[in-house]
Amino acid sequence: MQHTDQIQALSEFLLEYATTLMGAGVHTNRAVRNISRIAAAYGYSADMTIFQRNITMSLICKDDETLRRTSVRKLKPLAFNLNLIQQEVFPFMSSYVSTTHDLGTPRELLSLLALDVARYENGSEEKLTEAFHQLAGYGTLKSVLG
Repeated sequence: MQHTDQIQALSEFLLEYATTLMGAGVHTNRAVRNISRIAAAYGYSADMTIFQRNITMSLICKDDETLRRTSVRKLKPLAFNLNLIQQEVFPFMSSYVSTTHDLGTPRELLSLLALDVARYENGSEEKLTEAFHQLAGYGTLKSVLG
């Protein structure tokens, strides 16, 4: 019974963690990698399927494959943090472009981000969020921001 309680508790935690990551805009691959690492640390493997509106996750005990749990959880949208972008990301990216004199992709991405923030302040949050997620997919920005 102890293993059943452990897999249930771990499953609940991992699903909550995964939905929070995805709601915050983390890439699917990063969420799967993080969840898999945590599950492995507890002696489980995690199989995940992430859709636009929900996550399906199966936890399987590495020692006893008959011990498994599959759960589904709806993704929860999290609020777009405009203050973080204006007070942290803009200054950081501006400083990076200024310090490195990199007038290529990072400068272009910073300009796109500024345009997206203006769209947000003057328009639709959904369109801004969509544009920001596209912007976050660029390798240069990912390598700088993590």
